[in-house]
Amino acid sequence: MTSCSVPAFLAVASAMGVSSPTAELSAAYLLVVPLRLLGPLPGGVGVVEPALLLALLALGAGPTEAVLTVMVHRILSFWPPALPGAVAFHRNHH
Repeated sequence: MTSCSVPAFLAVASAMGVSSPTAELSAAYLLVVPLRLLGPLPGGVGVVEPALLLALLALGAGPTEAVLTVMVHRILSFWPPALPGAVAFHRNHH
């Protein structure tokens, strides 16, 4: 997690139409983030998504907005850092 993680999540939530208060969204995100350590896959893939989805639904987000927020945020926060690592790994092992 970086200093931009919460603002990035808030920006995605806002763009997807989630209208919950900023403090509540921030708290929900910060409570879910430690769950990354529980999953067997890097970055908590498969653990963070349902927890974040449930948190958004509990805060009153609609199902469509909640799913889109989680999907877009995870795509933007997980995959861009992983791609250069995958390229570097491939170059060093071939």
